[in-house]
Amino acid sequence: ATATQQVLEGDLLDANWRPPAGYDGTPNESAADVLTRMRQLLSICETQYSGEDVVVVAPDSDTLSILQAAVLGVDIRRHRELGFRPGEVRMLLLSSKPFDMAPMTLPCPRPPACR
Repeated sequence: ATATQQVLEGDLLDANWRPPAGYDGTPNESAADVLTRMRQLLSICETQYSGEDVVVVAPDSDTLSILQAAVLGVDIRRHRELGFRPGEVRMLLLSSKPFDMAPMTLPCPRPPACR
């Protein structure tokens, strides 16, 4: 299997699964690690840029799809279902209401492609 296929399969099995370290020993992140990093970024943005519009640019689709899954309440193991196309831009609106940790059902299996 290709490295991409291995990551896809690992992400589906466990949000804490990490790919093997790179050839130079550099560790890779799990989907849960990426979500932690994105939460930290959002916290910094809320503190430093409150009331402002912020654009987040990521080096790959996984970073943004993991964030979108978390915001929508979708299991982050399924983040690839929300994958971004190269250059795709999506609005991410945060609620002022507390996050409900209960599982949620989406009327559309592939947001934001639903109309």
